[in-house]
Amino acid sequence: MKAQNVGGDERSLRPDLRGLATEQVAHTGNGAVRLGDNVVGPFEFVRAGGLFCFALLAGLLDGNGRLGRLLITHILCAEGALQQPLLYLSLFFKQHRQDYYDRLDAVRLKGDWIGWLRYFLDGVRETAQQASDTAGRILNLFDEDRRKVENLGRKAGSAHRVHDLLRRHPITTIRKATKQLNLTAPTVRSAIESLEQLDIVREVTGKQRDRIYIYERYVKILDEGTEPISR
Repeated sequence: MKAQNVGGDERSLRPDLRGLATEQVAHTGNGAVRLGDNVVGPFEFVRAGGLFCFALLAGLLDGNGRLGRLLITHILCAEGALQQPLLYLSLFFKQHRQDYYDRLDAVRLKGDWIGWLRYFLDGVRETAQQASDTAGRILNLFDEDRRKVENLGRKAGSAHRVHDLLRRHPITTIRKATKQLNLTAPTVRSAIESLEQLDIVREVTGKQRDRIYIYERYVKILDEGTEPISR
């Protein structure tokens, strides 16, 4: 693997913990930590410091940062701080990449853990707000499309079932939907055709056989922010 040292020699990768001065950081007595006027919960504090240490391992080798960011979300779920792994911090770090490296550098060179923790918690706050906004948009989309399906008349029953399936699995085929819904292939095909006419689903292969259908607007919402950001 190719090393990505932020700067300096290998010895400088050891963080200076003197930056965590007692006048800057004080325990509140309930596991939380006070940063100046802000109280930071124990989960966020541990994960923020843990991410830095993980990213710093082996001179910031490729992959460590990505794995560390994944671990943060899953650890928060395991600890009960999150019910679902919906905190996609990697997007915040990608959008603020230079700040990410600057904050790591500041810890390594100056012991500035406070600056790193403030940056990290800004990411938690912004990412949580984005997740909440995205969930709201998805629910609005589902409700809007459900009302469209209700106007299908006799076809609405099977179309509702296929729509419900697409909410859980936004990419499907007639064969998969038939098996998962315990409906006949003609019934599923008719329902999907109705959803196509309502612009809810779109066929993406252009083939006559083994066709694949996608809940396009739903997938587009899920894909937002996952595009590579140029360096």
